[in-house]
Formats: sequence, C-alpha cells, structure tokens
Amino acid sequence: MFCNRILIVDDESGIREVLKELLERKGYQVLAVANGEDALELMKNVLPQVVILDYLMPGMDGLETLSRIKKEYPEVLVAILTGAGSEYIAVKAMKLGADDYICKPIERDRLYLIVGELVEKFKQSLVWVNHEYEYPLADDIVRKYEFLRKVYSTDKPNIYKICKYFNFFRQDFYILNKKFKQNGIIGIIDKSVNQIEEELGTGEELGINPAKLNSVANEENAEKEESNKRRIYKISDFINRNDPVQMRLEMIREAATTPNPNITMICRKYHVTREAFYQNYRRFEKFGVLGLIDRKRGRPSLNGQKD
Repeated sequence: MFCNRILIVDDESGIREVLKELLERKGYQVLAVANGEDALELMKNVLPQVVILDYLMPGMDGLETLSRIKKEYPEVLVAILTGAGSEYIAVKAMKLGADDYICKPIERDRLYLIVGELVEKFKQSLVWVNHEYEYPLADDIVRKYEFLRKVYSTDKPNIYKICKYFNFFRQDFYILNKKFKQNGIIGIIDKSVNQIEEELGTGEELGINPAKLNSVANEENAEKEESNKRRIYKISDFINRNDPVQMRLEMIREAATTPNPNITMICRKYHVTREAFYQNYRRFEKFGVLGLIDRKRGRPSLNGQKD
C-alpha cells in the first residue's frame, strides 16, 4: 500500500514522542528528527507524504526548512506547528507554501483530522479519485499499476522520486515493468493463474472486445506520442488495447478518476453496454483487479502455457 509516512521535525523531544505515539496509533509510519538539517538529509532517501514542522527551532528555523522542502519536494505536504496565540505565524507560513497548521498544545482530534486530510490530498495529487466509483489505491495490484502508469504518463519522469512516492525501490520498477510488458495485468499479480481460478471460479466472461478497441484510434495517445518522440516512456506504449483485463481496469479507472463521469460516453469508448460496465464494476468492488479476469479455463499462464 502507499507508505502513509509522516515526518515530525521538532527540537523538543517530548513533542516528538507525543506526536509519534498518537500517529502510530492510527497506523501511520512515523519518523522524527530534531532539526531542519536532519529532515532534509533524511528526505534524500525516505520520502514522507506529510511533514509536521515546528516553526521555532535553533539553526535552520521552520520557515527556512519549509522553503527548502517545497523547493526540492513540492508534492510533500507540510503542516506548521505553532504555539497558542501565534496564528499570525501560521498565516505567514501558509503564504510561503505550508498546507495547514497545528497549534500547541496539540489537540488529538485536530491532529488526526489535519494529518488524515493531508495524506489523502497527497494520494489525490498522484491519482485523483472522485469517490463516486471505487478505485482503492491501497489495493496492492492497483498501486503497482498506478506506479507503472505514473512513470509512463509523466513528462521526463524521475523514476527514483516516483518510486519513493509509491513506496517502491528503483529495482522494483524494472522488475514490475518487465513482468507487465510480458504478461500484462496478470504479470503484476502475486498469484498463479490456478490460484486466481480457485478464487473466482469458472464459466463467466466479461464484455470487452479487443478487436473493436483496436479499430478505434486513441487520439490523445497519438498526440502525446507525436510530441514526445524522444521519450523513453510513453502512455501509448503502456496502454495495451489487446489486453482486455487492462482495458477493463482502464474503463473503471476512467469512471473513478473523472470528476463527473458520463458512463454512457465511457461505455461507447470501450464498446460495452451499461450492463457490462456495471457487471465489471461490481466484480471489481468484490474481487479487486482479479474480478476483471475472465472466469474461464484455458487462459495463458505466466510462462505462456495453457492451464
């Protein structure tokens, strides 16, 4: 799943310990350092989603640290920690790029509210989800898919940084990318085809016809390919219109990541009926990506043989 990692930067050990304990109760992975210099050094290797940053610290103060974080890691969200009655400091910090603020003494419920909102905002910055349709970013297969898709859909991607956002190592990208290129969605599932069959049963096929999809030009991808001929990674290389499982996932992804999805238009784009769309969606809700695999014998196994 996503890292859900929080970094606390405060020179007071008592504050660090209290915040760490409270946030760990909620399942966050929490790192803590005493100053801005150590925070920036740590972030070279470990990227948090959210930084809780004390305003008043010796050496590099909170505002300078904030400025450095936002310059080097603009996607990371920062909540400034200020003393009671010093809201003007919070306003100043937010003008410099802070995303929220927390006042001392710390109120547990407000801490949870702010951190929860910022973690969600971080994830949404990578993959915006409308919540009208389920698209669980915490699902391991979805996370792997979005990780690979982010590389292919980013102009001049920094693979090392994207790995840190999704809590992968750089080598993971090359391994997953190779498996995906060889076997599509099934390649990034940590289960054998036989295990998938046992979970899903047999006897049902889902409605996407690759032949129809191939007959329709993808103008958006064509434009990207034309304007980025020198790129190593192109979304047009990532989208395999011959893979019905990937196209089913792309169909549901489009419904989930479009602010006001028009399901009728989406169905036309993917050449399915509304009934087929909702059949796919219901199975996705129940089984995740595994539910988008045809439940029939004889699918290619990972080594290219038949089951």
